[in-house]
Amino acid sequence: MRPEYEIVQLLLAHQDVWYSYFPMLSRRAEWHTIHHLCMKGRNGSSVGELYGLVKQIFLLDDATVKERLLTISQMGFCELDPGPPIHARTVLTPTDRLLAQFDAHLRAFAPKLSDTAVALGWAIPAPPPAVLSPQHRALLLQPLEIYGQEAGSALDQVFDLRRLSPQRRLDAKRHLISSSHWNLLHRAMQFHYRTDETGAERSGILADRLAAQILQLTGQTLQTTRDHIAYLLEIGLLQRMKGKALHVSVSNEAMQQLHLALGRTAERLPAVLLALGGGWGLATTADPPATIDAAADRTVTIHRSRTGGASPTDQRILEIADPEGTVHRVPLRLPLTIGRTAPSEIVLNSGDISRMHCRVTEDGADLVLTDLHSTNGTFVNDRRIDAPTVLKSGDRVRVGSYVLACRDATDAPGPPAAEATQQGRVVPLVPRRQSAAR
Repeated sequence: MRPEYEIVQLLLAHQDVWYSYFPMLSRRAEWHTIHHLCMKGRNGSSVGELYGLVKQIFLLDDATVKERLLTISQMGFCELDPGPPIHARTVLTPTDRLLAQFDAHLRAFAPKLSDTAVALGWAIPAPPPAVLSPQHRALLLQPLEIYGQEAGSALDQVFDLRRLSPQRRLDAKRHLISSSHWNLLHRAMQFHYRTDETGAERSGILADRLAAQILQLTGQTLQTTRDHIAYLLEIGLLQRMKGKALHVSVSNEAMQQLHLALGRTAERLPAVLLALGGGWGLATTADPPATIDAAADRTVTIHRSRTGGASPTDQRILEIADPEGTVHRVPLRLPLTIGRTAPSEIVLNSGDISRMHCRVTEDGADLVLTDLHSTNGTFVNDRRIDAPTVLKSGDRVRVGSYVLACRDATDAPGPPAAEATQQGRVVPLVPRRQSAAR
């Protein structure tokens, strides 16, 4: 079975696991609130903080947010201090029950991740421990975040083709974050791949059958689900097929772009498996992450488990200057992903770095830098890049508050030359072709 189909299966498997543990939490913002409390707010989050989170994503009014928070509290998933009525300074603290249930759903999702690895011929990740660490939680959710990044770019392409206004596309993205719209689209994609595999005639899936699947999962009314199908037809993500009864399928434009997003997710998933203790089917023992410079307070971390890369006779050194001016040097093995958390091979511990920020690859003798839809961008010569960029001799590269340089391992180990700019200290990143010619 093709990788794209397996990724769809994995995404839907997580939804099935989620609703088996949290069957009553299907309304907008409830998943995001629970996720925030269990990942970042384990010691408590103020209602004002949650207002900002939910409003930014869904534009819900204060009364609706309070209703959602009260529902979560009444289900025994969080404690309010002080208690009702809720106001902006009220602090929500997740209960032990919620934290245990959230971790249980992640452990239940782990075998689904293993099934995907087996189906695609990758190494099986190690089973999660009985007590999950913050890193394990982040890694188990990483496939969803990776796909979210890739699908966001794919949807932009579709909305460009549909010529949706900025307001309509923003509204569409908010709808697609909600579980019902998301599930409708991806179950239609699942049907598309199954039909493709069997060679059956493309007649689409009966809309009411699709609605019934979502109704069984989320418990919302049939009419609400029908309305959501109509909305997906309106914005061009679904299309109506021929026939008297309403049959729908993923539109050609959407399927083409989302297929690419699924493929890119599949390409990035082995790094997650590697970080979880698996590999790429190679006879390799993964070394634990090691801090490059203990004096830097763990601001830069390298995961040495990546196999392959530069040979001893053709090795380059990546130099990373942190905000304090300390220069860290590590072997440059490509491809290399830089971000705030694993599975990035180079982890830069800073709030201005995205989880998966950018990637350095090799195209012949050239180094190619690609931004991975980061929030704050990747800059070459103080210009934000929006496409894969070939790095030339003397190019200045900035990732958040860090600056990078690449040099031959045989070069003198002194600090790289720096230039002063408005953004701070910048360092030339020199690709192999130019440095070898010196």
